[in-house]
Amino acid sequence: MELAIILSIVNVAVISVPLIIWLFRDCTLDFELTAETFFRLIDQGESLFAYGAIVPEGAAAKITDVTLRLVKIDDATKSYPLKVLAYGTRERSFGTSAEHYFYTRSPVHYLPVDQVYRPVWHCVLETYASAIEIEFREWENYLLGLKTKHADAPADDEDLKRKVEQEVEARRSSLISAVMDKVQLERGFIALRRRSTTHHAAAR
Repeated sequence: MELAIILSIVNVAVISVPLIIWLFRDCTLDFELTAETFFRLIDQGESLFAYGAIVPEGAAAKITDVTLRLVKIDDATKSYPLKVLAYGTRERSFGTSAEHYFYTRSPVHYLPVDQVYRPVWHCVLETYASAIEIEFREWENYLLGLKTKHADAPADDEDLKRKVEQEVEARRSSLISAVMDKVQLERGFIALRRRSTTHHAAAR
C-alpha cells in the first residue's frame, strides 16, 4: 500500500511539471481589426458590426474585456464611444458568405494557442442608443394598438383602409425624423480603434 502511494505521488509530479512549464510560457497576442466592418441603423441604435482576427502565440490566452471606439480623424478629432451588445463569430452557411452567430453577451473568451479566432462584435454608439430604441418600441406599440383597435373592422371598408394608411404613413415619417435627429455619425473619415484586456494561461 505504501509503495502504491509513493508511485502515485511520483506520477502526479512527473505529469504536473511539464504542465506548469506550459502554463507559464509567455503569450503574445496578435490582434488585428479587419476591413469588413459595416454600419446599420436598427431598432437597437446606430449599430456597428466589427470584425477581428486574433492569434495567441506561445501560450493559450483568456480575453476578459474588449473596448471599441470610433474616432473622427479628418478635420476635427471626435470620439464616439461604443457599447458591445453581443460577442460572436462567423459560421459557414449554405451560401457563399459566412453568417453571424452571436452566442454570448460576455466578453470572456478562451483562445487556444496558435489558432486563429475571428470574432464579430455587435456594437452600438452608446450615447443615443437607448433613445433610438425607445422610438422604435413606441412605434411597435402604436402598430399593435392600431391592430387591436381595428380588429373587428370590415375587410371591405375602403375608406377606413385609406384613413389608416394615411395615419400610419404620417406616424412613420415622424419616426424617421425622430430617429435621424439622434444619429451621431457624421460624414468624413472615421477610424475604429480597439483595446483588449487579456491574460495568458498562467493568470490562474
